[in-house]
Amino acid sequence: MWHREEEMGTLSNYLSPVLAGFDFIYWRRAVWILPLAIVYFLFSQSPVSATPISDLVAANGSIQQGDKFFTNFRFDSFLVAIGDVSPQQTGAIDVQGVTVSGENGLRFSGPFTATFPGDGASLASATYHLGYDVFVTDSRFKATDFSQSFTVTNSGGFNSAHVSATVKNCTDIVCIGPGEFELFGVDTGFTGAPSSSPVTLSGNFDFPFGTNFLSVDLDIFICALCSVFNPPDPAFVAFPFFDEIYSQAVPEPSVFLIWGTGLLAFGFMQFARRHR
Repeated sequence: MWHREEEMGTLSNYLSPVLAGFDFIYWRRAVWILPLAIVYFLFSQSPVSATPISDLVAANGSIQQGDKFFTNFRFDSFLVAIGDVSPQQTGAIDVQGVTVSGENGLRFSGPFTATFPGDGASLASATYHLGYDVFVTDSRFKATDFSQSFTVTNSGGFNSAHVSATVKNCTDIVCIGPGEFELFGVDTGFTGAPSSSPVTLSGNFDFPFGTNFLSVDLDIFICALCSVFNPPDPAFVAFPFFDEIYSQAVPEPSVFLIWGTGLLAFGFMQFARRHR
């Protein structure tokens, strides 16, 4: 027992100057490490695991991604589908939270495909209807716009792929009250043939003013050989997922002033502590 205490005492004597030096270095650099850590946390969030929208609806589930809270998921179980398409049910579409370039949103995964084999079969097409609500939980921010994007692969005849949205910041059938707005037919996609394949399609849409609540209804349309004037050659169109990302206004300058003042006060306290 005596031998162990002696060893511990020797170890403590050895580590004391090391720990003291660490304490000095740590507190001296903490002022700079803290804001960097906050920025890293905000910009490097990993996606929430994907969940079928049918499960979200059945469990009255929600998704928190950063400062965006997505809830009230809904979908139309009646699917208008012809030919070889996927997914076969709207409820099978997977939903997950994502962060893209520091902005938060949702990813909807199928994959979404339509295939026309070119053997006398009918065209292939499907229209999926779903929706959700989104809240901005940080009171300092308001959503100012949102973007849609997906990467599509296309071959063959006259094809089509579209993601269309109706976006409003009220729960009424028609948003005409003070401070309310409704955007119809917000669409990203192509009809015919894109300039290349694969190609990334995207659109950015501004709101009339910032808001902390939005109700969004989506129509996803995909079709292979969508024109009777094209020869019945094989046709294929597909995209694995599409993203809906929400941007927001930066905090007021007063917020940064308060944050900076706090960091300066913290640094001064540590300086005073070392020079007592």
